[in-house]
Amino acid sequence: GPASTSWSSVAGGIPASASLAITTQGRLYAWGANAVGQLGDNTLVGKSSPVLVSGPASTSWSSIACSTYHGLGITTAGRLYAWGYNGNGQLGDLTTVDKSSPILVSGPASTSWSSIASDGGTTSLAITSIGRLYAWGYNGFGQLGDSTTVSKSSPILVSGPASTSWSSVAGGDTYVSLGITTAGRLYAWGYNAGGELGDNTQVGKSSPVLV
Repeated sequence: GPASTSWSSVAGGIPASASLAITTQGRLYAWGANAVGQLGDNTLVGKSSPVLVSGPASTSWSSIACSTYHGLGITTAGRLYAWGYNGNGQLGDLTTVDKSSPILVSGPASTSWSSIASDGGTTSLAITSIGRLYAWGYNGFGQLGDSTTVSKSSPILVSGPASTSWSSVAGGDTYVSLGITTAGRLYAWGYNAGGELGDNTQVGKSSPVLV
């Protein structure tokens, strides 16, 4: 990376994907595969060393997540951006068109985001600063948690227990989503043929069930 750079956080490690890292000064870099723009540098050319992600000018980044083919980032101002493959609407911009640089996720007006996650490549999840959980992208197994199996190209509210406040979220490689509430309860939803949801069944769920 850039000489004398001090790094604060990283994301990646999925085969055929990009790797992402934020410096202590809030600059976002990426490297690796780039066939669908997952490096966010306005090209489709893979890079073997870090390149600056071409986000909004002077943007400072606070958190990142990535799947095999797309990236997600939250700025220090709480705005959520996505880039890369978008065939399932996982960039959340109301389209299914790939983007090779960060675009603003079309969430609820004036929403401030606090944390993000992705599965293996088809679904995105994010928690707002007031603990509301949203999901978007592929939903064939109910992994968006909105009580349907219809894919969405912009964030929709996960239909968890009433008035639930979420603290963390994660996505699995097998169409599974998981979330922890601020009260410390663990929920899961989506594909369940192998018992991935931990609810003593092998039946898929399209809304959160208690693990």
